[in-house]
Parts: sequence; C-alpha cells; structure tokens
Amino acid sequence: MARSVEILRTGEESVIGTALLDQIAAAAQSLDMATTISQTFRGGSDWLALFGPGAVVRDAARHRQIANGGKAACWDLGYLGAGKLPGVSYLRVSVDHNHPWRDFDATPSDGSRLDAFGPPHLRTDAAPGGPVIVIGMGPKSRTHLGLTDWEMTKLRELKQRFPKHSVLYRPKPVSYGGKVINRDKHIDWPLSELGPIADTLRGASLVVCRHSNVAVDACIAGIPVECEDGAAYWLYRNRCDPSLEERIDFLRRLTWWQWRTDEQKEAWQFLNTICA
Repeated sequence: MARSVEILRTGEESVIGTALLDQIAAAAQSLDMATTISQTFRGGSDWLALFGPGAVVRDAARHRQIANGGKAACWDLGYLGAGKLPGVSYLRVSVDHNHPWRDFDATPSDGSRLDAFGPPHLRTDAAPGGPVIVIGMGPKSRTHLGLTDWEMTKLRELKQRFPKHSVLYRPKPVSYGGKVINRDKHIDWPLSELGPIADTLRGASLVVCRHSNVAVDACIAGIPVECEDGAAYWLYRNRCDPSLEERIDFLRRLTWWQWRTDEQKEAWQFLNTICA
C-alpha cells in the first residue's frame, strides 16, 4: 500500500468533483495514507489525486508528479453505468494518463463489477452500407491536445476512403435550457443526429473518434470503431470490429476503472494493487 497522497483542489472543480475529492481524502486517511490537501502542487507524495486532468493547472501538476517518480490518480466523469442506487453515478480513474487502457492487460476480466452496473444489452446495430460518423472532441479537448484541425482533416480523409458512404459529423453536444445545440458551427460538414447517442449510432457502418466515450457506446451497439486514444483504444487498437467475446471482456475490464464516490476505499485498494 502506498504511504502518502496529495489531493489537489484548485477550487475550479465541479460539484461532483469536489464531493469526490472529499471522499478520496476520507478513504485515504482510513487506510492510514498520509494525506495532504493542496491548492497548488507541492510534490513529494507517492500519489497525486485530482479531478479533471485536462485543465491546464492540473495537467501541469500531473506531469510534475510523474517526473518526480510518483503516480497520479486522474479522475473524471465515467464511461457508463448509473449503478443500482437512484441518482448515483460512477466516475472513472486512470493512472498517470487521461484514460486507463494502458493498464487493462493487468485488470481483472471477471464480471463482478460489470454485474453491479446492470450489464448493458450488447446489440448489433451496424449496417455495412450505413454512414461513417466522426465524433467531435469539443473545445476543451482541442485546446488541451492542440488539435484544432483534427475533425476537418479526419472528415476529408474518410470521404476519400469511403466515397460511396455518407460521412457525417457528430459534434460533442451541449445543452442550454434543455435544447441540444451545435457549438462547432465553424466545421462546415453535414451533421448526424444530435439526439441520444444510441439513435445516432443505429445503422452506422463505422464510428471514428480520437478518444471519445462514444467508442464505448459503439462497443455496446456493435458498431465498428477507429480511435486513437480513450479507454476503448485497448479494444480497437488492432481491429475495428472485435468479436462479441472481446467486447464483453473489454467492458468487464473497463468497469474496474469506474467507482462511485462512496467506493473510494475500494478504489484506493485497487489502484495500489495494480500499481504495486
């Protein structure tokens, strides 16, 4: 078990993030980990815990922690699962990186945690002649990764690769007053359905994203995927159309990297075991 943790609270975290960091601190202390809560990175602890690794200040702290030989527990919104308790959702964690696929080979493939989510109904919604759908990153990711032209470059490339298919763009949606709007009006390309993601994916022949959680939705829906990062990269890095058994195996491993705010003691035990 790691001996110490620094919990970074910059004051810019969401309500969910703030509640999570409170639980992380309480769980670490219950495991006798020396716990420091800081507003600016101090360093010197075995672990750094933070919520929202894409923010500039937290991203810089993560890289300093790693450079100092420590580990960073990077928390963010979950990939799937509302859990069995009404109103209780799962948050995801990754070690050192934005997404945890690098540790999936060492992750258990048993279905105990997937069962707790209420296992999703795996479907086969793909249609070979259906549209190719490109998933947008959103403004924060573009800035964080320095990939301002990724969507347009990918859309043009796919139109050349699939001249007989419709190539559509799905912006990362945002809601104002209950209405879903397209923030990416600077991307001049035919749009896909902006409603529920299951409706967008149904009948598609391929989903292409850089690192979007939509790749997990596509795994459940049985749509082939091309991606460059994100949790689902572990599943799709060698082929875009894995078998049903491979999809189930991926989802089992994925759920070990999602924890409720009241499961932080178990989450710490898991992380310390994986990183032992």
